[in-house]
Amino acid sequence: MELNNYLRDFSRASLAFLERLGFSADAAAIFNALFLFILAIAATYAIYYCVWRVLRLIFIQTIRKTDIAIFETLLVHKAPHYISLAAPLMVLYLTIPIVFHDYPQVNKLLLGLCDIYLVIVIIWILMAFIKAGSDLIKGKPGFKGKPIDSYLQVVRILLYLLGTVLLFSNLTGKSPVAFFTAMGAISAVLLLMF
Repeated sequence: MELNNYLRDFSRASLAFLERLGFSADAAAIFNALFLFILAIAATYAIYYCVWRVLRLIFIQTIRKTDIAIFETLLVHKAPHYISLAAPLMVLYLTIPIVFHDYPQVNKLLLGLCDIYLVIVIIWILMAFIKAGSDLIKGKPGFKGKPIDSYLQVVRILLYLLGTVLLFSNLTGKSPVAFFTAMGAISAVLLLMF
């Protein structure tokens, strides 16, 4: 929470600086929010780039020093990239409430967009792991000629369905259980009708 206090102090200092320059209180608040938002986006990109480089180096060094094939297939399927996409969200979750504390609607909207982005990134990460696992399984002699892609396609469909339900529940503010309950009731009615 100490970082949160530093960010709030920085926000107050930049707002006071803009007011000392002669801006009205409303104009200073808007310019302060825009300035801090641009700073947060720059910090987000810097964190993404640093995490991506570090993860990529870790994967490459692990591939060079060990015979663990999963790291090579994860690197091919861009797992370090997808994992590094999740890291900047911590910065956004921390800075958005501070930057837009005067604008609660914008604050709520941006945090909702961050939640949606988090669900999408998690699905991408899981898909990278599934594709890497698929490549490893296909290389095993016991699985030659087996329909591995068909089974993994079912897993992908279930993941996309789960992601869609989570996105829907996030957008509507309702529980995923309520969505599945409604779908169960609709399917029961359809079964009775036909």
